[in-house]
Amino acid sequence: QKATKMAGPPGKENILMFGATGYIGEFILDQILETKDSFGRIAIFTSPGTADAKSKRVSELSAKGVQVIVGDVKTQRMFWTHIKVWKEPFYNGIRLIYV
Repeated sequence: QKATKMAGPPGKENILMFGATGYIGEFILDQILETKDSFGRIAIFTSPGTADAKSKRVSELSAKGVQVIVGDVKTQRMFWTHIKVWKEPFYNGIRLIYV
């Protein structure tokens, strides 16, 4: 799966969230989406199994402008391929959220 580069607006913090489709994560992401104009790019990272099992929720999030990255964090190469599109994810205005 090839990663695509999508930059958020300059000066706004980008968010990459893990656990966004879980019980607590859904509530946190909904709050973030209520103030989405305060952020640049909002994305979630989810497993293929979760994307299939919660396809309705994933589609709703995509429709709201959330980038959905489907992958396996256990497969490091594929995981880092997606993360690298964020341009130095730990230093360049990216907030990683683990739920």
